[in-house]
Amino acid sequence: MSFLAVLVLCFMATAANAMPDVVFEDEYGKQYSLGDYKGSTIIIIGWTSWCPACIKEISELNAKYNELSQNSNLVILAISMDSSSDAVAAFRQRYNINNVPLFIDKPRNIANAFGFTKVPYGVVLDPYGEMIARFTYGETGNKSLLEALVGVSN
Repeated sequence: MSFLAVLVLCFMATAANAMPDVVFEDEYGKQYSLGDYKGSTIIIIGWTSWCPACIKEISELNAKYNELSQNSNLVILAISMDSSSDAVAAFRQRYNINNVPLFIDKPRNIANAFGFTKVPYGVVLDPYGEMIARFTYGETGNKSLLEALVGVSN
């Protein structure tokens, strides 16, 4: 294989794992981009308000969020695939989710960018925006998504 072909393949592999510059919003309508967090390790947990496994994952994240957020190089994004901020607000109230900022992926930009079709899902991006881990529910053995993702990000 020629040197040029190797370079092209390396570029393609890097581009495939590179952080997509997608937009999402918080439950109040303020827009964010994954690029806003470049330079930090990013953990994304995708969820919906109607999914029993998601309720468990987000409740666990809520319990551990303050401890995890002490690491200034770590950003944790709990991003709902629900289509309305009302559903997210009702979820927050019903399950007493008071520590975790919740975001909404209305047009499913993030889920589509990482190729997820089911929830919950998790992704770890390194400070350079490279995807270093990707899990869906059931792929982590006896660990929760959060445990698996935090283990990779350390």
